[in-house]
Amino acid sequence: MSDRSEPTALDGVPRKAAEAAAALEALREPAARAAASIEDAFGRAGEGLVRSLARAAADGEISLAELARAVLAAVNAASGAGGGGGLG
Repeated sequence: MSDRSEPTALDGVPRKAAEAAAALEALREPAARAAASIEDAFGRAGEGLVRSLARAAADGEISLAELARAVLAAVNAASGAGGGGGLG
């Protein structure tokens, strides 16, 4: 066996892996906060949409059939099924 006295390209891998792990760990909390903020924003938007659609249906601005078509179109669009639609 011979002693290895010359550095190789792999010598720095453990240090770089540890640095990468530390960087990822440092991002954990900010990423969790961002995810919670996004979830809250979508929740508020959904609640607002529900209120608006309910108000429109109650005011007679749209029929229940139109409301149902709009909801189905939105669900289909969100799932990538297409189908267009909307109110009116």
